[in-house]
Amino acid sequence: MKKSKTLTEQPRGVNELQQEINSKIDQLTQFKTQLVNLEVDEQETRASLTRAQAELENQPRTLITTKSITDDLLMQGIAQEKTKLNITDLSNLKMKVKSLTLFI
Repeated sequence: MKKSKTLTEQPRGVNELQQEINSKIDQLTQFKTQLVNLEVDEQETRASLTRAQAELENQPRTLITTKSITDDLLMQGIAQEKTKLNITDLSNLKMKVKSLTLFI
């Protein structure tokens, strides 16, 4: 059994060896192409990350937005209680909200 197994595993001639070498060269070429593509992707991702970090550093630490008092139910309730205004009139009242931006 051992003899027949080793005979079938061994290449049969120069043509078969050449085909095997060509197949290995093709595979190696594909791997190198994939590697180059991955390296380019990595460089692009790193550049994008650097740009995003720089942009993040230029963002303000707090954001100030203007909202209607009716956007916040607690504030709406307090305003209604204090002013005795109806919801339509309260919707005209504005408040400035200052919120911290969180950077991870």
